[in-house]
Amino acid sequence: MATSASATDQPLDGKQILAQMVPAMHSLNYQGTVAFVRGGKLETMKYFHAYQNNIEQERLLSLNSPLREITRQSGRVSHLYTATGLHMTDERPFEDSFLLNIPKHIEELEPYYDIKLHDKEEKVALLPTYVIELKPKDLLRYSRKLWIEKKNGLPVKTEAFDKTGQKVEEMTFTKLEVKDKLPFVRTIEKWHGKTFDNCANKTQITDFATAPFTADPLPPGFRVLFFTQRTLKHTEQPVNHLTIGDGLSFVSIYLEHIQGNTTKYQSNGVQTIGSVRFYSEPINDYNLTVMGEVPEETITMIAKSIKLMTDKH
Repeated sequence: MATSASATDQPLDGKQILAQMVPAMHSLNYQGTVAFVRGGKLETMKYFHAYQNNIEQERLLSLNSPLREITRQSGRVSHLYTATGLHMTDERPFEDSFLLNIPKHIEELEPYYDIKLHDKEEKVALLPTYVIELKPKDLLRYSRKLWIEKKNGLPVKTEAFDKTGQKVEEMTFTKLEVKDKLPFVRTIEKWHGKTFDNCANKTQITDFATAPFTADPLPPGFRVLFFTQRTLKHTEQPVNHLTIGDGLSFVSIYLEHIQGNTTKYQSNGVQTIGSVRFYSEPINDYNLTVMGEVPEETITMIAKSIKLMTDKH
């Protein structure tokens, strides 16, 4: 899929390039080496994206110890830790890319982000790219910069910045190849003769109306994406999980009932790990955690919007 100018030779604008990038990310077969920088830590991994019969498979394979492999096929995510022999699986009700999430309808971003195409061409992994900046119109989201290679329309580099302009996250391809076809891989079967301890969380996708809490008001532009009730295998402890987002920024809200030996959280304000902000506190008989790649103000606003159903009147 090429992101060339139209038949009238009119140059593409930032929104058009992003709109072409979305189907390219999902429908092309490509692989490469990608470097992630989060919290000042660098991790380099092999990346594979295969597409067959309207189904995607993404894989990340670590290149350094401890060896691990992460696979996503549709909404099922598998984590394989070869050193410890642990195989964890989780179900998600929507496809969450390892590289970049962006809405299919780019106009959803316009009320909250200014989308600017830079005039200067830059190269990433020796590939000519468009450079697009997404600047938030408020202080509730990170600004982002995307490098999109021109031939196929794939993102080869992304950066996220906080409100002070400090870089908080980066993803960069050092090598990228587009293929006619890539095979789907069954991760466990690759490791012949090795025994893995399977750990699957029980996930029930349900209506948010069944949740024991409400989240209102949400920050402008953020909406409920999905709600699940999970039972963690090792604890059999049910956890309510709500995900909200604006199409580019996402926040998870966890509410866990305090029972037995469950430790009651202590509020220490908003904490930071790399680009992720999180906040934890007890609410009556529950532990609340709010976390996401958004500014402190957003995490605080969301945490304060949470009300138990018994307390909302």
